[in-house]
Amino acid sequence: MMQSVFEMRIKLDYNFQQRKKASTLLSLAQGELASAQALFNEGFYRESVVHMYFTCFYLAQAFLAHKIQSKGRGMPNHKRIASAFNEAYGRRARFPRAYVQLHNELLGLRIDHHYRLLPPPVQSFLKQKIHTLWEYLEFAYKHIPKIGILDVLKDVHEDNDELVCDISYDIYCPKTYRHHTRLTFWQPPIYLGECLPEEICAKAKKMLASFSVPRTREYVIGINSRLDQYADVQLIMLDIDVRDLNNSVENALRKVGGVLFRSGRGFHFVGNTPIVGRSKWRKQMRSFLRDRDLKGYVDKKHVTISLERGYSTLRITSSPTKPLTPIFFKEIK
Repeated sequence: MMQSVFEMRIKLDYNFQQRKKASTLLSLAQGELASAQALFNEGFYRESVVHMYFTCFYLAQAFLAHKIQSKGRGMPNHKRIASAFNEAYGRRARFPRAYVQLHNELLGLRIDHHYRLLPPPVQSFLKQKIHTLWEYLEFAYKHIPKIGILDVLKDVHEDNDELVCDISYDIYCPKTYRHHTRLTFWQPPIYLGECLPEEICAKAKKMLASFSVPRTREYVIGINSRLDQYADVQLIMLDIDVRDLNNSVENALRKVGGVLFRSGRGFHFVGNTPIVGRSKWRKQMRSFLRDRDLKGYVDKKHVTISLERGYSTLRITSSPTKPLTPIFFKEIK
């Protein structure tokens, strides 16, 4: 029986900078595939092909983050990336050859349908390719070493060890902000990474299910803004509702400083400077709703509920309702 591509295993040993680079590339690939899917759904097949190819282009670079160094500030050469990807993985038994072939095929299709303006491929053909791309993205998420929010919190703790006394998580249903059972888990920062959020979430969901809490399969775990159980110390956490960031949004967030994670259809922003005092935190959270450059992009409901609850929560795992795990996109400083 043929081995499933999702049962295959590869091991990539990336250093911190390579993990950052690979995470950004994965995030870009996710955005390209979401765009390809949206264009396909609207019947823009030729345009969808271009974004399908760039999904492969960014994924290949993520798998090559330890092998290829970009030269200059321009876009990496497409033929060079394809050649390096074929050389590294084309004959690698534990890497799905279908993904290497897909890269080569989409490179050719992009040239044919973007530059030569040949008639677009038929709908059924593209539908199958997009399905394979989603599998490829899932495979990449599973195997490429990434920067996670725990890495960000470790940095915040190292820079502010006297202020960061606790890390807290909420296990909750992401379909609604209110009226669902919600668990909070506190953890000293010295144990960050020893008890992984995914493990906490899995065990919490089993406990909730034993209490007959409905729809526990949809529950996720999120990181909370509070950094001390007994004092008002918090980070700024925002939900940004925009598929592609613009300069004005980034410039506004740069005043705060932090890290952006792509969350699927938008972004999560985690500030890197603890704020002491609840009134100061509340004042700054409210200011984002009035900011001219952020108005209409910051999720107003998320801010409002955060102010009511007294802290913010940002999802860090996936579920059937939220299928994509938030992933590091870039630092804002």
